[in-house]
Amino acid sequence: MLWQRQKHSSPLNPLKLTFLEEAGVDTGALRKEFLTEMIAGIEIWLFEGEDGKGKMPKYSLNDLDNGLFRVAGEIFAVSLAQGGPAPTFLQEWCYNFLLTGNLENITRDDVHDQEFSSLIKMSNSATLSCKTNCHAKANSRRTTTLRPNSCHGKEQSTVP
Repeated sequence: MLWQRQKHSSPLNPLKLTFLEEAGVDTGALRKEFLTEMIAGIEIWLFEGEDGKGKMPKYSLNDLDNGLFRVAGEIFAVSLAQGGPAPTFLQEWCYNFLLTGNLENITRDDVHDQEFSSLIKMSNSATLSCKTNCHAKANSRRTTTLRPNSCHGKEQSTVP
């Protein structure tokens, strides 16, 4: 399938399309069918995540270099502007990024990839374990030495 836009066109410019080997004049139904198929294909090809929890873009430098994410954005814009389906499969943070251009409020709960989720959990467990063990070791080694303070004539407590 080929997607081609004129450089100075707007998503509001009506799509003109013809399905090969199908007779018919587009009165809007063909356009909606085309955009529905395109949005579904973009979801499968460029996004990953569990159904019902939202999806995020796949990590693919090849797709990025080939401009596929830009094309996906253009198709999203055309679909929204011309009464086609919205990309309702996006995670909330991804949708907000498309609207604002800012990455904010992303938490580890937003990561649904099994491999990354397990790595985050292992990292958090190791960090918590280290903090707990280091704190316990520091408390067990802490000693108090009393020595005269030469400036004030008082004893001073120190922790080596």
